[in-house]
Parts: sequence; C-alpha cells; structure tokens
Amino acid sequence: MDKSFASSLVNDDKRSYSVDLTRILCTIGVIILHVPYDTEAAKFLNTIFWPLCVPFFYTVSVYFFFRTMKTSSPDSLLRKYFFRLVLPYISWSFIYYTLLYTKSIIVHKPFSFQIWRVLFYGESAAHLYFVPTLLLIQAFIFSIFYLFVKKNILGVITLSISISYFVIGDLFNCFGVRDTGILFSFALYIGFAFIHDARCMSKVASILLGLIFVVTSIVLNFFDIALNLLNYPMVLPMGGVGLALISMNVSLSTVPKWLLNLSTYSYAIYLIHIMFLEVLEFSFQKMYAINVFYNFTVKSLFVLIIFFLSLVCAFIMRKFKLAKYLLFGER
Repeated sequence: MDKSFASSLVNDDKRSYSVDLTRILCTIGVIILHVPYDTEAAKFLNTIFWPLCVPFFYTVSVYFFFRTMKTSSPDSLLRKYFFRLVLPYISWSFIYYTLLYTKSIIVHKPFSFQIWRVLFYGESAAHLYFVPTLLLIQAFIFSIFYLFVKKNILGVITLSISISYFVIGDLFNCFGVRDTGILFSFALYIGFAFIHDARCMSKVASILLGLIFVVTSIVLNFFDIALNLLNYPMVLPMGGVGLALISMNVSLSTVPKWLLNLSTYSYAIYLIHIMFLEVLEFSFQKMYAINVFYNFTVKSLFVLIIFFLSLVCAFIMRKFKLAKYLLFGER
C-alpha cells in the first residue's frame, strides 16, 4: 500500500529506516524555516536547518526516482509520478490560491497572483515550488538516461521541454528556478543519483563525507557564506547531499512502528503546514491585534503546534478516500 510520497523507502532495505527518520526531522525543519524569528537564538534554528531540509528531500527523491526509472517503462513512470506529485500539487495549488484570494478580500488588498505562475511554478504558497522543481530535476535525469544510455528520442523530447520550462521560469524570475545557478545544484543531485547507485564508496566513507558536508554547510551558513554560483547558494546541495549520504548509509535494525507510521505523514505535513501557519498568523495579527514576538521559545512552540495540527489534519483527511487520493497522491 502506497501511503505517502516516497513511502516505499520503508521496506526497501535497512538503511531506509534512517532515511524515513531523517525525513521526519527535515519536515519539522521546513516548518522551522517558515515560522518567523525575531531574536538571534530563534534565527539559529534557521541557520541549522536551511542548508539541509529541502535539499535533502531533493537528493533522496531524485535518487529513488533514478532507481525506479531504470526498471519502469516511461508510461508507468508517468502514471506513478502524476498521481504521487502532480495531482496533489494541482489540488493544493487550488486550495492555497483560493485562500490567498479570500484573504485579499478580507484585508482589502489587491490580488496580484498570475495563474500561469501558480499553476506551473508553485507560486500560490511559499513551499509548493518544491514539486515543480523536483519534477524538473527528474525530467533532466530522465533526459540524460534516455539520451545517453537508452539512446531513445524520448530523451531529446524531454530535454527540450525541460530546458524550455527552465528558461521561461528563469526569464520571468519565477520562484524555484529564478536563479540560473540552480542548474549547478541540479547537476549535483543528479550526479549523486548516478554515483551512489554505483556504490563507489564504502558506508563508512560515505558517512564521513556526509558529516563533512553537513557540518561545513551549517558553519558556512552561520558566517553568511553561501558559496553563490550565478546567484544560487551552493551550501544548499552540499548540506542536502551530505545529510542523504549519512541517512542512506546508517543501518538501523529496528525502529518503533509508530515512528515509521509517523514518517509516512511527512509529505502530507509538508503540503499542509503553510495553511496552519497562515491561519495562526492571521488570527493573531488581524483578529486579535496581537503582534507575536518570535523568540526561541515562541518560535519553537509555534513549530510544534503547526506540526501537530498538520499531522491531525492529514490523519483525518486520510480517512476519506477521495481526499487521500487528490491531496496526497495515495491510493
């Protein structure tokens, strides 16, 4: 039973347990990044998680897409990822677009979102860019594989579409692909998929290299050194690849069942959490005229509340087959 985005990792092998646990941590980290901060102590949480969370999701998602792609036909691959990624993305884009429009009416502010940017580049919410950008990376790796390995015309077609999509997004400054240098990070994610699949390094060497990448990316971020290449911070793929190297090479023999079940909610929580963040902030600021001061304690409390509300919401939604299918790509 396919319970969540990339949930098949749970039963893939022992190393997958650590990947799932890391996914929970990174889901919490994404919420941390989206909750504001007003003190240096609260900001420090962002400093730790910013180079790790979303890049980790890209790294492992691209790797397991590559593994799936090698043994799947193009049509089955398209069907699988349409239902897992595209369908929930469209559903949540509509939800967030509607919420933004409603909010604009309530606060009497002009609504300026362009539907094509919302539909194709995830600009209805701060986090939805992840899905089209991930699909773009997957399209690139599909192009490379079918062009140079399979020597199939599908590689040329997919590459042409991918380049066109990227160029349009880059020219119009669309969130997710607005920095040309992001192509370097794409190359690292794709390179990781090919190299790690070939098992070029031992587990110990992979873990040590991963630790070096993670620590280095956090330290550089602490000193505001982003290693920009064409305006894109390369500390992001460095941290994500490093965390993936660690989690994919640490073997765990047993993990509590409840924790594994919790990991199947990671994608759902990722999709939902901005909704609760917006609702809480709007309630405090507009309905109760309270200006929240986000120190370390308040920020941490907000993160826990949003995580819990998102988890409960996902749990309830999963009880309804249509909601589960449309909102999370689960059958």
